[in-house]
Amino acid sequence: MTQLEQLLASNERFAKRFTGADLTARARFPFVILSCVDQRTSPVHFFELELGDALVMRTVGGRVTDGVEAELGVLWFMLSRTSDDPPDLNVAVVHHTECGMQKISSNEARAALSEFMGTDRYSALYPAPDPEESVRFDVERLRNSPLVPEAVSITGFVLDVRTGRLRQIVDG
Repeated sequence: MTQLEQLLASNERFAKRFTGADLTARARFPFVILSCVDQRTSPVHFFELELGDALVMRTVGGRVTDGVEAELGVLWFMLSRTSDDPPDLNVAVVHHTECGMQKISSNEARAALSEFMGTDRYSALYPAPDPEESVRFDVERLRNSPLVPEAVSITGFVLDVRTGRLRQIVDG
């Protein structure tokens, strides 16, 4: 069985026990969790989430990109149009220890990334040798974004991939 066939077989098992047909677009917890795409850092697992509990966004390094800012703005806009009450929205930015992005923190690696991407706009974003520093940077970026309303609470965490424990770095 190929890896794709294994994934599709897993989906068949999931579909047979699927109970989320009645879920709405609003998550049970008013949280958007931004984390890294690293397979060790799945918010569904480290927060023990169930289907419908929270919204999850994942980027390389768990970094706040222009796209993340825009998506949060769109989300706020949508939520504010579906209720008479102002939306309650929290963002948890989660970076982690031993991130692969640490490998491109040198000037030479950033220059190579800029050349590969055809722009230097990513070279300042991805040097992430210290996850505490990068999570502080990203929380501040969101707090200063014109696309993310001040009413959105933003908290920063670092996940230790050796212990599975989260440490809160920035209060929301």
